Amino acid sequence: MKILSIQKDHLASVCVFEKGNLIYYNQEERLSRKRKDSGVPFYCIEQVKKLFGKVDRCVLTGYDTDVNTTDVICKYLTHIKLLDKLEDGYCYNTPHHLSHAAKAYYSSGFKKAIIFVVDGMGSTFDNGYETTTVFKVNNGEFETIHKKIFTDTIDIGQFYGNVSKRLGWNHEEGKLMGLSAYGKPNKHIQNYLHTNIFWQNTSKEFEQYVLKNKEDLAFETQSLFERVYMKLVKEHIEPGYDVIMTGGTALNVVNNYKIRKALPSYYKLFIDPICGDEGNCIGIGAYYIDKVLGYRINKKSISQIYLNPMYQYDDKESNSNLNEVVDILTNKNVVAFYQGRAEAGPRALGNRSLLLDPSLHNGKQIMNEIKHREPFRPFACVVLEEEAKNWFEMDKIKNSPHMMYAVKVKEKKKSKIPSVVHVDGTCRIQTVNKNDNAKLYNLLKLFYKKTKIPILMNTSFNVDGEPIVETPKNAIDTFQKSSIKYLYYADLEKLCYKK
Repeated sequence: MKILSIQKDHLASVCVFEKGNLIYYNQEERLSRKRKDSGVPFYCIEQVKKLFGKVDRCVLTGYDTDVNTTDVICKYLTHIKLLDKLEDGYCYNTPHHLSHAAKAYYSSGFKKAIIFVVDGMGSTFDNGYETTTVFKVNNGEFETIHKKIFTDTIDIGQFYGNVSKRLGWNHEEGKLMGLSAYGKPNKHIQNYLHTNIFWQNTSKEFEQYVLKNKEDLAFETQSLFERVYMKLVKEHIEPGYDVIMTGGTALNVVNNYKIRKALPSYYKLFIDPICGDEGNCIGIGAYYIDKVLGYRINKKSISQIYLNPMYQYDDKESNSNLNEVVDILTNKNVVAFYQGRAEAGPRALGNRSLLLDPSLHNGKQIMNEIKHREPFRPFACVVLEEEAKNWFEMDKIKNSPHMMYAVKVKEKKKSKIPSVVHVDGTCRIQTVNKNDNAKLYNLLKLFYKKTKIPILMNTSFNVDGEPIVETPKNAIDTFQKSSIKYLYYADLEKLCYKK
């Protein structure tokens, strides 16, 4: 039995389960090439039709799923003969935050967990819409133990987004997080700033002041967010229950590091790498399959990060190997590293990555000329898992395969990797081992052997305003219109040179 699951609305996406096994996933923006594409994921549905022909069931989720919307979408699915009959399409009218929680829970492998779902907004209830929900889960049974409903006081996720939006970064809260490291404590902003702030209701004098002191505004916003989140966690953690963080705010890697450091070691912590709405099709699909159809969910299939489809290559490039890639990197060049299935979620983790030698003092400038990013934004890195503790203050973090933590760089190592050290001395890291990503691991081993540095700058293979590349054609198109000089197909051991 094949079950199609659709996340409509924000960050639209689609997945397909074969009973309890996740066999397909994609996000609409990767195919439409429209960043953060929302609504109905028609491109993904078309891809599912080409790959599978037909499915047995369809489940829909979004902010609010109603019968009328479900009927329209399912009528379309029957029209294209992806679904046999309208009755096989289900309006799964569960809260938005349950989709987040289910995705994270089934991926974690935990039996008992406290799940923190914090985002901008979720489903609408009689008295407002949800902004924060805490679930207690025992062997798959979900219990809501705390829910914050928006009435007249916004919550930390929405607050963070509002500040970011006022600075011109709509749905780009990571920029605010990066800018916060340049700020300092500011009593005037701190005394006025609170989660109840609505920009249209602030005094013009205060608004003019904070917009002239953006760095301090970012610092105080991040600080307030961290304090409220930490309080939430301390109030609801419970011995015997592991901890899960999800919802869009789980991408706040600075906060994640502080939460992990503050939690006693006996608490396991799982931060879902597909924590935004783009993961909710997986969450609600798994929940439906478990609770309604009764199939056991295969954690290995659902916890994978390299989930997107495989594609055919245009095999015309010259043969090469990883040693040649290392030579290119050590000659101060950016390499676009493309292989296999694309990473689900917002992070490039070695299958759709731009790589660069982190020892270059002008590495940020080199990469910014390609990416057209603001100069205050930091760059992440990938590091050999076995070497991470020698370069970074890992504290209670055993590994970071999905770039969910910004950790302190060891003082003696900062001068060796200046391109990836942020102004506050941190770096968002991806640890990699041979099982995670063999090609990337082997490249790092060779680079380490030649340079004594087991690290590469790693950022997403795209240019400003575009989604991460998905297909080989996307890779070539981005390669040709950018200043990237080298594109390496790791699967084929082929290298493209820009003419």
